[in-house]
Amino acid sequence: MRNFPASRGWIICENYFSVLELPKQSQNNEKFYTTNNGGYSSIANTDVSLLKIGKDSSDSSLTLKLEGRLDSTTAPVLEAELKGGLNDITDLVFDLSALEFISSAGLRVLLLAQKAMKKQGTMIIRHPIQDVINVFEITGFKRIFNIEK
Repeated sequence: MRNFPASRGWIICENYFSVLELPKQSQNNEKFYTTNNGGYSSIANTDVSLLKIGKDSSDSSLTLKLEGRLDSTTAPVLEAELKGGLNDITDLVFDLSALEFISSAGLRVLLLAQKAMKKQGTMIIRHPIQDVINVFEITGFKRIFNIEK
């Protein structure tokens, strides 16, 4: 198993769309992403300023406010955030009022969240801008997601 420091914004991906494991803490609190097979096929350098994720949780409700771009570079960050963060959540809300762009990689992460929440509760996409709504319409995701303007 190889360890790579995430402190400089590097995220190790097996493919373009998924972080293999959540960050681990080393003895000096430096975060590492690890591969599960000792290798990797791509490394994505993420600029954290491209996507900001605000969290607001209470009881079994979680609201994530996404600001910036949700694309192949930043989608693994959101996926990692969601992997362990949906336990005991019955109401998940994505506030997309400040999301400027979404790619197929971002759609994939939202779809994974939708599938998880279908088993345990509800997911709402709130206040997307018109460009993001257009992507949902063109891809057919508008029929899949519960969208509140």
